[in-house]
Amino acid sequence: MDFESVIMGIFSLALFIVPILLIQKMQKQQKKKLQQHFLDLAQQQQLKISQ
Repeated sequence: MDFESVIMGIFSLALFIVPILLIQKMQKQQKKKLQQHFLDLAQQQQLKISQ
């Protein structure tokens, strides 16, 4: 296997992995933001949420 093939393989793999990692990161941030909003609303209604 020559060097160019290895580089192309790594580049191709990165094209598939990087978007998946970015999507997961955005979903995690969105979940955290939504959870915080929910807890804020509960606190405004003087509700106590236990986990």
